Amino acid sequence: MPASRASLRLRRASRPGLLALTASGLLALSVVLPAAAQTARKPSPYENARPLRPDERAAQQTADAKRGGPAYLEQIGGKAQFQQLARVYNPGTPLEIPHVLFVIDRKHADRIYYLDTPRYTLHENFARERRLLPGTDKATLIAQYKDPDRRLLFGTLSWQRDLPGYTYEFWEGDRVTPALLRLTQDKLRDTFYAPVQFKANSTIHEQTAQAAGLAFVTQEALLREQTFLPLNTGRAEGRLRIVKSVDDTPDLAPTDIVVLDRS
Repeated sequence: MPASRASLRLRRASRPGLLALTASGLLALSVVLPAAAQTARKPSPYENARPLRPDERAAQQTADAKRGGPAYLEQIGGKAQFQQLARVYNPGTPLEIPHVLFVIDRKHADRIYYLDTPRYTLHENFARERRLLPGTDKATLIAQYKDPDRRLLFGTLSWQRDLPGYTYEFWEGDRVTPALLRLTQDKLRDTFYAPVQFKANSTIHEQTAQAAGLAFVTQEALLREQTFLPLNTGRAEGRLRIVKSVDDTPDLAPTDIVVLDRS
């Protein structure tokens, strides 16, 4: 990840209780590792291949009834409808990511379903409930991610506040083809109220987008746009000390924050 290669370097000083930073890292204090939701991969089809048991399906239907609202929409005409269907990572923080799962059914004139995402944890749950999957076995599910002639496309549409704008993406292991990517772009353009941009989650996705003639954004590019986010905020008191050598500075205290001058 780009943040992990930043110039911030921490090491324990030779004296207990002292934390030393290189001078080049002082300006990098605003660089923080992204929250887990930012870099978490999309759920893998290998992790949830079992169909719901009858009791699980009944429990889900009960929970859905309490939630109310449509299970899906075929068009999203504005921000309010997007928010109605969205699940949110890191709610209430600068890194929150509202996102909506979508399914495109190529067998039925490329019909698109924007899912009520809090209701459906994975695309396959919706596809099985609506009997869109031609089979219930694991191989059939995996084919929806691997087969160039698959019936279903499983994607995610997200609001990226640091762009700002909407992106759509596929699981990083999805072998989406240039033709399928162009189909997705066209379908989203026709049914979604705002412009969208493809987010490549692998180098293969980048190559596919280039072959399809589509602009794309990467996770690395999004991370570069992140602003400072303090983690584990609190209050502490101490002295900031800029020194050439810890060993040659005998008056350092355990509460000192030591910056090593490497200039």
